[in-house]
Amino acid sequence: MTVRAFGSAIGATPAALLAGTALERDFELKALPDREGLQWAQAAPRAKDGSFQSLQIGFRGGALAAVEIVDAFGQRSRLEFAQVEANAALPPERFRFDPPAGADVLAQ
Repeated sequence: MTVRAFGSAIGATPAALLAGTALERDFELKALPDREGLQWAQAAPRAKDGSFQSLQIGFRGGALAAVEIVDAFGQRSRLEFAQVEANAALPPERFRFDPPAGADVLAQ
């Protein structure tokens, strides 16, 4: 297990888009034509050695509705969302991880 600061761990990943980091620094962003009743945007990582080629995000009325990821091997994954609640209050204990006995823990 490796322990890192959130900012250095998230980098140019799909999670960075949802976390609201400095997107223009890590991604090339562009609007796409509407399709399937959604408004689409694309984010391509500026670093070409990452784990994915591009990510498209679909919105319905300003709410997140779908995410399509094309990974480094050209495979496409699609996630669809319903009843998204932005900035929901979650207790910190839901994010607690206790490494199993014998696991190596490295701090970066």
